[in-house]
Amino acid sequence: MHFIPWVLALLGSTIVLAGEYDLTVEVAAGKFQCFYQPVTDVRHKTMEVDYQVIDGADLNINFMVLFGADVLIQETMKTDGSHKIELKQLGDYQVCFDNTFSIQSRKIVFFEIFLMDENGNVEDTDIASFGHNDANFAERMQQIGITISEFHASFNRIKASLNKVEYHQSILRAYEARDRAIMNANFDRVSFWSLLNSIILIGVGVLQDLMDLSYLLCFSIVLAFVSGQQEEFILAVVVDPGKIECFFQDLTNPKHVAFEVDYQVTDGGEHDINFFIRNPSGVNVVRDERKTDANHRIDVLQNGRGDYAVCFDNSFSIQTKKTVFMEMYLLDEKGNYLNSYDVFADNNKARQMLSMQLSDFDRITTKVKSNLNRIEQLQAQLRAVESRDRSTMESNFERVNRWSVINLFVMLFVSGIQLYLIRTLFEDNSKVGKFIRSGKLN
Repeated sequence: MHFIPWVLALLGSTIVLAGEYDLTVEVAAGKFQCFYQPVTDVRHKTMEVDYQVIDGADLNINFMVLFGADVLIQETMKTDGSHKIELKQLGDYQVCFDNTFSIQSRKIVFFEIFLMDENGNVEDTDIASFGHNDANFAERMQQIGITISEFHASFNRIKASLNKVEYHQSILRAYEARDRAIMNANFDRVSFWSLLNSIILIGVGVLQDLMDLSYLLCFSIVLAFVSGQQEEFILAVVVDPGKIECFFQDLTNPKHVAFEVDYQVTDGGEHDINFFIRNPSGVNVVRDERKTDANHRIDVLQNGRGDYAVCFDNSFSIQTKKTVFMEMYLLDEKGNYLNSYDVFADNNKARQMLSMQLSDFDRITTKVKSNLNRIEQLQAQLRAVESRDRSTMESNFERVNRWSVINLFVMLFVSGIQLYLIRTLFEDNSKVGKFIRSGKLN
């Protein structure tokens, strides 16, 4: 049984010298790379080339097999491929991978080359060439019941099966490498966009908080300014359908003995709204139903000092919001609103030491200021009227355009029907014409 180690050594040498090659290469972006496979043995009749892109962008590449200036195989933008080439001539065959279409993505390609004989085997070495005539060995093999040719054929089949196993294992490794590359790329992509989305959400949240904080600070500053100094208020408010909007005014300053409220609906529906003013005791001192505009003067001494509520009621409307322009003036005992002009005048202690002419000048100046305030009030009312008229004209313009277009289409449709009916009157075979002429279809 000393022949078994010799046979195994011979089999190992056969596996090393087989015509099978596999490589994993990297093709840089914008590059064209070729690999040369020499064919020098006349026993090689076919060459099989299998390739697969396992990493890089969309996992595609251009593939070519060249022999000299002849292009034997060419494929574009492929992920994998398998080709058998008939070897008609001996020489150097080029296996080329073209990544010139990619600007920035490299490609990693796994490929295998098999040089096969006319029977489709990749065996390069003839085992029989290593043997020598030994009559005693042949006689012993016959005693066992196995001939040399049968033993050689069995080992060839084993070698062919091992080659197939190795081939399929290589393909599976390539598939596994490609799937791993795809999973890593998807993981990186999902992680990047998730991180970016989280940063954007945090940024938007912080921005909203800053905007809300700035709005509250600004609103508090405005309230402090209004409550401390303002005696004239101008607002344009939007009252949603089914809602009531109220605005509160503190009237505890002894200087203010009355206040005046002017309002006007400038946009929305029929330009009407409910309006009421409620005194500090909760009693409605003014109430208007479905008014477009109005002017009211409230005596603070009669209705009490405190917080007055000025409210606009749009609860009767189901779907139409209303835009309301409102003005409020805090009046003194003379019916003037000076916007703290009198504060500066009262603080001038030296005024009492001057002559009577200065008091006359003060009176005239106060009267001028009151007239200017009245002019400003009338201008604000005119602006509100102009805004309402503009809104009315724009809505009328849209309404006229819409119905004009509908009217035009109706006229065109009716004209077409009339032309068709007139035409059928002059056609003998028209059923509609017969029906119009005789009142019957036949």
